Amino acid sequence: MINNELKKLIESKPITFCTVNKEINSHTIYVLYVKVISENEILITDNYIQSTKNNFLFNENVSLSVLDGDVAFELKGKVKYFDSRKFF
Repeated sequence: MINNELKKLIESKPITFCTVNKEINSHTIYVLYVKVISENEILITDNYIQSTKNNFLFNENVSLSVLDGDVAFELKGKVKYFDSRKFF
């Protein structure tokens, strides 16, 4: 569950977005724009993340990390990809 404190942190700091490819190699990118849309959902826009997209279409399990000083938070979950304007 994402509480208000974690929501503020996620929406104000760069996060890492981690996936794995078909060869089970990890792939990590930084994401600058993230929006928490519910207590267990995060919206990340598709800004030229083709390798990442290919990875999570193969394996929907992902990991996100955000740092706050010396403290790190990790969130694990599943991806759903929307190619419509549902969230815009």
